[in-house]
Amino acid sequence: MERVSITYVGLAVCADAQLAESDAGGARIATQQPMPVGTELEISIGDSGDRRRARVTSVSEVREAGMRLAFVEATGHTPPPEAAPSAAVAGRAEAEPTDPKPKRKKKKSE
Repeated sequence: MERVSITYVGLAVCADAQLAESDAGGARIATQQPMPVGTELEISIGDSGDRRRARVTSVSEVREAGMRLAFVEATGHTPPPEAAPSAAVAGRAEAEPTDPKPKRKKKKSE
């Protein structure tokens, strides 16, 4: 197995992970410190210096601890799912701006 270095938002998070499997679409990384599903990482494989952007698609913490990654071409930071607003909430916030003062109903006169 080749050694893999993992970087998240420019910070080294794991320098001793092992490349367990790899294909054109992604890789499985053996590590005791897997990142949350949805996290975008940069991995450096072995001494070749091959650097790839990848997104965590699954995590195993029991047997053969590690994470499955899908290679991505996108650049930039993708926050972990629990930190990112849902698409439905983000879309609604743009479509329906909130009014800081709630409107009151008028009382009917007798």
